[in-house]
Amino acid sequence: MGITAFDNGWAGSLPKENYSREVEVDFTRFYTYSGNKLNSNPQWQDEFSGSSVDYGKWFAANWSFGKTQFSPNNVRVNNGRLYLKVNN
Repeated sequence: MGITAFDNGWAGSLPKENYSREVEVDFTRFYTYSGNKLNSNPQWQDEFSGSSVDYGKWFAANWSFGKTQFSPNNVRVNNGRLYLKVNN
């Protein structure tokens, strides 16, 4: 899970000025398929309970590609929500 922009037609351009925004995620569920049918029970889920990221389910990247940067410092959990920060 991440937030990115590559200054191209695929993801769009980054703002020219300084910016800092967070995306707030309430919960996530991952479903698999059996053939062409979606399974009704998730293979795994995360309700983001507690006060930290469950690293048994997630990996916080620590690298950059062009202007896109991934940092564990930009990921946090608070009050049952996951927050992903994007800034320049």
